[in-house]
Amino acid sequence: MEFDRSAKWLMWHHGKSLLWLGGESRPIRTCKAVQAEVVLPGKLPDGLFEVEFADSKAPELHLLEVFVYADKRALDQIVRDLELVHADRRTIPEVTVMTLSSKGRYRIPNRATFSSNRGTTRIHAEWVARNLWQIPAVELLARGDVGLIPWVPLCRTRRTADWLLRECRNRIDTQAADEERDSLLATTLIYADLKFGNDPALNILGDRKVLAETPLVRQFIDQGKIEGKIEGKIEGKIQVIRDILESRFDAISPEMMARLASIKDVDALSRLGIAAAKCKTFDEFTREIDGN
Repeated sequence: MEFDRSAKWLMWHHGKSLLWLGGESRPIRTCKAVQAEVVLPGKLPDGLFEVEFADSKAPELHLLEVFVYADKRALDQIVRDLELVHADRRTIPEVTVMTLSSKGRYRIPNRATFSSNRGTTRIHAEWVARNLWQIPAVELLARGDVGLIPWVPLCRTRRTADWLLRECRNRIDTQAADEERDSLLATTLIYADLKFGNDPALNILGDRKVLAETPLVRQFIDQGKIEGKIEGKIEGKIQVIRDILESRFDAISPEMMARLASIKDVDALSRLGIAAAKCKTFDEFTREIDGN
């Protein structure tokens, strides 16, 4: 979860940098991160921006999705967030999907098609897909943009961890605003840890205990406690629904479990728990979950 929160902080404070990293080459006049009022809590897209370009008269909506690892469930999240933004703003945003780590064989594609059960209705979506580990670190360093530095450790390079992290530390020390310096060091450390693990070179970025007391990381900890309680309730309710359905009908398919896992609303899961106990057939429960 610290990776998700680090990405969100960088989006809200260095959105222009991230749009460039996502492949946007046009000069940007302004970039405003759209806050949580767009959608329901727990269903907020990773990053939604209102962007004004130097050559455009009206702002454009850009949706940036960041995933630590590639996962097939990402397709559901991408399309869901796209639909949520469209429902709220009545426009289709430009979508960029960025994966941070090359772990695993699966790669998030740049398109997906979803069909109804009978195949009479289809939703097709396309987007820009970027894999951070394929982007040369030297390109980020050459930009001279301190907002890109936390991503540098995850990029492609032949340099040693020691050299790379010293360069990151130097850029942050000399280029970052005083109020952002510690937060940039903390986010860089989080991503460097993802790439280099227990390499002693990580100490170049600072004492972990000291960085743990920065406002950014303290915010992560406090938010994590709240999210952990909510997540625990969600997992518990999903398990109850599964137990009820399996006791009444049969083994639950992975597809149904994936659909349940995609629901992050505690109240909705409570209603589904009641439906699981009262429905006469499994198809009836399926229709109930279709309504969520």
